[in-house]
Amino acid sequence: MRSKSDDLSMKEKTRRTLKPKSYTESIISSMTDALIVVNPDSTVRSVNKATLDLLDYKEDELISQPIKKIFLQGEEERILHKYFQKIMEQGAAYNIGLIFLAKDGKQIPVNFSGAVMWEGEKIISIVCVARDMRQVMANISDLENKDRDLEERSKDLIRMRRAMLHIMDDLKDAKDELERANKELQKIDQLKSDFVSTVSHELRTPLTVTREAISQVLDGVCGQTNKKQKQFLSMSIKGIDRLARLIDNLLDISKIEARKIKLKRELTDIVSLAKEVNSNFALAFQNKGLDTKYNFSKDKIELYVDKDRIAQVFVNLLSNTLKFTSAGYIEISVIDKENVVECAVSDTGIGIPDEELPKVFSKFEQFSLEFESVKKGTGLGLAISKGIVELHRGKIWVESKLGQGTKISFTLPKYSPKRLFKEYITNGMAEAIKEGSSLSIIIFKVKNYDALQEKLGQDKIASIVHNLEQLIKTNLRRKADISIKDTRSILVALPGTDKKGAWSTAERLKSSLDDYLSKEGLAKEIEVDLIVASFPEDANTKEGLLNKVQL
Repeated sequence: MRSKSDDLSMKEKTRRTLKPKSYTESIISSMTDALIVVNPDSTVRSVNKATLDLLDYKEDELISQPIKKIFLQGEEERILHKYFQKIMEQGAAYNIGLIFLAKDGKQIPVNFSGAVMWEGEKIISIVCVARDMRQVMANISDLENKDRDLEERSKDLIRMRRAMLHIMDDLKDAKDELERANKELQKIDQLKSDFVSTVSHELRTPLTVTREAISQVLDGVCGQTNKKQKQFLSMSIKGIDRLARLIDNLLDISKIEARKIKLKRELTDIVSLAKEVNSNFALAFQNKGLDTKYNFSKDKIELYVDKDRIAQVFVNLLSNTLKFTSAGYIEISVIDKENVVECAVSDTGIGIPDEELPKVFSKFEQFSLEFESVKKGTGLGLAISKGIVELHRGKIWVESKLGQGTKISFTLPKYSPKRLFKEYITNGMAEAIKEGSSLSIIIFKVKNYDALQEKLGQDKIASIVHNLEQLIKTNLRRKADISIKDTRSILVALPGTDKKGAWSTAERLKSSLDDYLSKEGLAKEIEVDLIVASFPEDANTKEGLLNKVQL
């Protein structure tokens, strides 16, 4: 193994043996650029290895040969002569673009520089260095191509931008035109709704007066009438009643389309409601020999709905089944599902053709016209039913086979009392902001509810809270005011009422509740707290208002 002193000795020997001449030759040999030494007579004196590799010559094929041998003939030869003259006169020339000619005739672009070598006052040679520019030129060409591509893409982008601007202008014009058309349609639709509403209201009063007058004649108030007269008077009353129903339907569809119907939700047993509505049809079904079937998943299914409006849906559906079913049965179902309650009315009637099904819930649609014996209605019942169900955020659909029967189903979403109350507040806030009015909330909360439930029993305390809610409902003086019962509290919303008015109402209602508890002998056991918050006095957002009353 060599020591450090051995390594130093070796390096010293190498330095000493590397004479100046061999050192210079080693540098020239290792150059990557071509080095050519030219005699004053323009013949090649010497070349390095890089020159031979570049031009594919052997050294003896170039030495003493005219320098022009390795340059392209013609114009290139003239340029070479010009620059050699320049080198001779000025002593050097740099970065000259020339073309080398390889042995196989291949043209090689080079960057050529030369300088005169002197010996005293005499020029002994010209030292030339040439760098192969093919890769550089290829890179330049590639960059130029990319530059052209970028320029073309830039032009494309400019063209696309201009096209997009034109498209956007066209879209804006189309949007403006659609908005104008939509506003015009809304205006026409509003005029139509207003017309229907006005005409319907104007017809109601004379119809009521006419019916009352005919009823008095029919009852003999104005004197005796014979059998034939009574028959005609009864027909007149039936016609007036049918016209009154048509007017009511027109008013309903007009309000639904104008979004003027406000639901009055209350906790309702849908099963009892369905039975109650069906009982009004029992005699008519019996007269046609139709059986009635029930399919209820539970004996009692409670939902927060507008009881009168959902009853109206059942009435419309049962009216249709009665009209289009001549034999078999009618089935009413109410099924409690996870997030909704699904209701349905099905029959074994004449059914609806497949091509007519998409139009079932459209206004003024009449189906099964080939059955001349079927009495036609106004064609508004299902459209109204669809509007009512959708106002409840539910869905309605139809299934039918011609000659086999029809089933119309609808769903009603389940609402917790607090969720329903929050929906009322959201809508009430939007209305208050739109009209620049107020909205107030009152919360009546039974204190120590859990302890009272343990002491009095769940049914007893639940009954007391229910009675308190009914008492509040009875004492609310305006139709727009609502109350909703939660397990241990009663939530009251007062649209259009400021904080001062809300406190006045709250104190009046609280006094009624205290009187009730006192009469029931519960004043010492049950205490009711109240919280009042108003928009915009206490909060200017829905969240802020609900936070004020701890909801």
